[in-house]
Parts: sequence; C-alpha cells; structure tokens
Amino acid sequence: MPPIRSTHTQETNNALPRTIQRSSPSPGSTKRAAEIGLAVARALGGNPSPRAKFFAAYADGSRVRRAERYEAFCRDRPNHWATLAVVERHDPEEPSFDPDRPLHVHALTISQERKGGWNTQNARFWDFEGNHPNILQKELRDGPGGNPARDAFNYLWKHVGEEGEEVDNLMAGDLTLERLEEILVKGRGGKRSRQQAELEDGEEIVGSRTREEFYQTYKRLRPLDMTKSWNSIRAYAEYTYKADAGLLPAIPVDLEEPEYREHIDQADRWFAQEVRPKGPGMRHRILVIEGETGIGKTAYARSKGSHSRMCNVWNVAALSEDADIWIMDDMVSTNGKYSLKALSQYEADFTGRYQRVKTMKVRPTVILGNSRAAITKCWSDIEGEEGEAWVARNVEWVYSGGRPFFVFP
Repeated sequence: MPPIRSTHTQETNNALPRTIQRSSPSPGSTKRAAEIGLAVARALGGNPSPRAKFFAAYADGSRVRRAERYEAFCRDRPNHWATLAVVERHDPEEPSFDPDRPLHVHALTISQERKGGWNTQNARFWDFEGNHPNILQKELRDGPGGNPARDAFNYLWKHVGEEGEEVDNLMAGDLTLERLEEILVKGRGGKRSRQQAELEDGEEIVGSRTREEFYQTYKRLRPLDMTKSWNSIRAYAEYTYKADAGLLPAIPVDLEEPEYREHIDQADRWFAQEVRPKGPGMRHRILVIEGETGIGKTAYARSKGSHSRMCNVWNVAALSEDADIWIMDDMVSTNGKYSLKALSQYEADFTGRYQRVKTMKVRPTVILGNSRAAITKCWSDIEGEEGEAWVARNVEWVYSGGRPFFVFP
C-alpha cells in the first residue's frame, strides 16, 4: 500500500500489480514463486501464450515476495498503522434487514510512515479469517472537493451520532482527526496544500486591524502577490481601512462652569434628550446657540461627544453618520445656504462636490453663531410666518448673549 494513501473500501477485479518490482528476491521466495507460477500455468490448460504464462507466474510470485517484504517491514514497526473502525447497525425496520447480518464495520487505516511505508496492490492483503472486505484507496492529496482521507474520516464519525452516544461501543482504534492532519501534512513533506495555504494566509491577512498591519502581513505571507495584484490589494485596503475624516472625538474641557448657568442647563437638556439612539424614522430637534465670540460655545459643543464639524463653508464630506452630533460653526451665507428642514429629518439628501447627491442619516445638529440675523441668513427654506412657526416647533434656541460657558483663567 503506498505510504501516501489510506484504505477505505472497494473490491478490485484482479491483483495484477501495475508496476514491476525489480528488487532481487531471496532464493527461497524465488523457488516458491516458480512453483506457484507453474501451478497457475497448468491451471490455464491447453497451450497458453508465453505472455499469459509470464503474467500468471509474475502475479503469484510477486505476492509471495511482497508478503515476505511486509514481514520484514513490520519487524521493527509494530504499530505503524493508525486505524479507526466504526460499527454501523442496520435498522430492523428496513425491508432488506438480515437478522444474521445486523451490522457491518467501516474501517479507515492509514500508514504513519512517510518514507519506506508499506506498498501493496494485492486486493487480498486485507482478508481476515476468510472474509474479504470492500477496499477503496483514498488519496492524501487535496482534490477539488476537499481531502478524500479527511472526508472518509468524517464519514465514519457520522455514525456515532451528534451527541456521541455509545461511542465506546461503536468505535475502535486510535486514529484521531488531529493525528490524521499530522499525517496529511507529513505526507506532503511538511508542506501545506495550495488550498490550505490560501485559506490560512487569507484568514490572517483579512484579520489585520489596521491598513499598515494589512500591508505588512500581506508582504510577509504573499510577497509575490504584492507585485502582481497591487491595484486590487490597494483597493481592498483603501475601502476596508478607510478613515472617516468626518468623525472627530469629543474634546473635554477642564474648566469650571460659571455660577449663572441657565443657558448651559437649557443646552444640557437638549443634549440629554436628543443625543441618544432613536428608532428608524424618528426626527431630531435642532439646537441653536447664539452668543458672542470667545464665550466657549464651540468648546462646549465639541465636548459633548464624537462629532462632525463644518466651519464657515458647507462641506458634506465633513459629515459622518457615526458621529453623535453635527456642529455648524459660524456658517457664512455667501458660500451657499443649506436646508434647515433637512437637518431635522431622519434621513436626507445632501449635495456634495461636483453636485453629487449623498443620502445620509442625519445626526442631531448644533448650529453656532454670533447673532440671530447671521444664523438665519444661511437657511434656504425658512421664510415668513410659516417658517417662524416651524422654527418654534423644531429648534431649541439658546441665547447666551455675553454669558460664558466656562470660567476662563
């Protein structure tokens, strides 16, 4: 049996070897082979061709020589086979159930020797007490559908049951899946198959946490692919590890708050109510903080959580859907107006560069400005009494005047 193959089940029609053994047999085995060959030739009867005589003598003579070789092979290897056997019991309810044959045995046996292992093409080698099993050789090399030896192992395990009932009564042998995997790797000279290498290397590569780690891992495991598929590799890295430029962390302010804090309490109530997870379709009220420059309203807003910030100019690329709040600081109307109603929606379409429309989930919005006139001048859809009524319902307006949000040193 080739050392890189394992045995399962299927009977062959003949035992003629497919390769000619050119080793010199011992004198005893040669004599015995000749005797068997002549007996086989006589059994052929008539006047068979020289070719028929040769194959008849060679076939039986090789069996004798191989049996002697196997005895010598096993002399110093008492346990070179790893085996797993499973009893499959037949269902008595089946129409074809035979009470005299209520079960049969599946066995997987594999040589643990990589070099010098046992090699036989004799289908009768596995006969036991006159019983001839069905034999099927399983390749250790990976194929298109997986590894045949591993599939045979899993086939045996399926008869044990999902919960492993009666394992001791059903199974015999010491071949484990871990040991089988060791033999499979050993059978490949310690090398992984191409499929296994791609899966293992790919899992480590895509598991990288940063773009830099991704490139370093790719360079270490697949350096040649870096030169052949660079555009695809870079595109994957850019998409997977792209930084959200619009997502800014909260900036805490280590300053005391003033004693007069009515405007701060009003803004805090808005943050407590609006900056929280809301269900799909739920809208947000808008917070407007009006006050003089230098009172800390921007620092106050940026300290309340992760945020996206626009300053003066409308830039949809500066907005992130993952931010807790959006901050619009001192927006200037000469650079274009924006829709106030859109900022109160659950989801809205915004125009970005080159007039491209970007649909985004709107985050709670804070608008900062020095005066009411400067703030409202940037709104494009709030006009007249109807607009004022909409603002009264959907905007929390905090007027701080000259009162600060922090006590500055």
